[in-house]
Amino acid sequence: MLINSCKNIFINSLLFILIFTNYSCSQNEPDQLNNNLDIKTETQWVLEKTDNKITLAEFKQRMTRYNQKGMIIEVKVFNNKGQIEELIKYNDFNDVVEKSGIAHERQSDETSPYKLSYSYEYDSLNQKIKMSNYDENNKLSGYTLYAYDSKGNCTKIIDYKNNNIMNSHTVFSFDDVSRILEKIDYYSSKRDNYREQINFESDKNNCLTKIIFNSNDGWSYEINYKYNENCLLI
Repeated sequence: MLINSCKNIFINSLLFILIFTNYSCSQNEPDQLNNNLDIKTETQWVLEKTDNKITLAEFKQRMTRYNQKGMIIEVKVFNNKGQIEELIKYNDFNDVVEKSGIAHERQSDETSPYKLSYSYEYDSLNQKIKMSNYDENNKLSGYTLYAYDSKGNCTKIIDYKNNNIMNSHTVFSFDDVSRILEKIDYYSSKRDNYREQINFESDKNNCLTKIIFNSNDGWSYEINYKYNENCLLI
């Protein structure tokens, strides 16, 4: 099956862009629920028209793989050079367990793209507990740990460099109905013992009424919110 569509038409006096998308898929047994899309391929062409001349500006292909239950297990995005710009893998709970891609920015004096990749770990409650990030040589460049309370609220995020030195540390606190009360950030790389604290206040309708920001270098501010009788922000 092939379906051609024209999307996102942008026209002005200097530039005319057409994005054509083509879909194709492989067929499984027709009686399998939502299973006739074992692999779906989406191809996209971007055409530019300048000075009355149409040229192929970009070509991308997105390939999506499904399991027997019809859930996405892998997504690949290719550029016009056949390189994988993005790769995402999912577990049986549809959580991202691995992600990699080409980043298009380096330092200010470099323009060549480089690859970044991430892996994710989850606990028995399907809560993300670790994210590891890797450089273009697939070497660990850092990782982040997550902790939760008994109600599933994320209470702690700790970011480490690849040498196990803590880069930042964030702590959250909640009330009995899981409304956030406080967020405290500690940064080791920004300044020694630098600390930012944000406190939150809510009314009886669970509407946020106040945010108070403080840092240990003396910077502070306060934001107040008001609501009408229908609990709409005014």
